[in-house]
Amino acid sequence: MKLNSTGLMQKRKGGIPRKKVSSEAAFEQEVQKEEQKEEQQLEQKGEKEEQKEEQQLEQKGEKEEQKEEQQLEQKGEKEEQKEEQQLEQKGEKEEQKEEQQLEQKGEKKEQKEEQQLEQKGEKEEQKEEQQLEQKGEKEEQKEEQQLEQKGEKEEQKEEQQLEQKGEKEEQKEEQKEDQKGELRT
Repeated sequence: MKLNSTGLMQKRKGGIPRKKVSSEAAFEQEVQKEEQKEEQQLEQKGEKEEQKEEQQLEQKGEKEEQKEEQQLEQKGEKEEQKEEQQLEQKGEKEEQKEEQQLEQKGEKKEQKEEQQLEQKGEKEEQKEEQQLEQKGEKEEQKEEQQLEQKGEKEEQKEEQQLEQKGEKEEQKEEQKEDQKGELRT
């Protein structure tokens, strides 16, 4: 509450002009009322300011909280994306590794089968060659035996023919001798 140089209240914001006050006591009461009113207004203003500041702080706090939540959410999403990417890359590597292992296993199996077939083929070939060789030897032995038997028969036949021829010659000679003897007598 401001007073002028004469100790009287200045007229401002609901201030009461001096002319309306009839006595000093009434003036004091008016001054007290004015002071109370100003204190009340200041108190209300202070409360409003306080409420306003609290509201601003609350809004600021909410914004900060939202910002932090947003940053945490973005960070979480980035971490999640990173983990997913790492898991995906790991999965791809595992898949490539398994494919490579299966391919190597398939190649080894194929090589083994080819080797087995080759060995089987060689054994079959050896067996056939052996069978053909044995068959050839048997055929040869059979032919030799047949030739030998044929030779023996030819030889026997020739011997028999020579023997028969000799006997005929001998009979013929004997007959000639007999005829000669008859002529002498």
